[in-house]
Amino acid sequence: MISSYPIYKFLEVNTSDKQKSGSIWLAVVVSLVMFFLYQVFTPLAELEESSVSWRFTLLRAGVNKSEKRIRRRNDRIHAI
Repeated sequence: MISSYPIYKFLEVNTSDKQKSGSIWLAVVVSLVMFFLYQVFTPLAELEESSVSWRFTLLRAGVNKSEKRIRRRNDRIHAI
């Protein structure tokens, strides 16, 4: 990220619209950083799959046998 600063300064001097060129360069830098993190850092590569899994678990409301027992027990406790 630090090495992208000289390129930004070059673009700033040689373009008429500094905001547009800076925002495009920032988008390129962020996308490259995310790409390389995705290739190197395993949890980032698994982030999409874990997000989908979490959403399905949330939509199912986490209904498995142990959670059903806990919910029934909690319902009985609250009913008293």
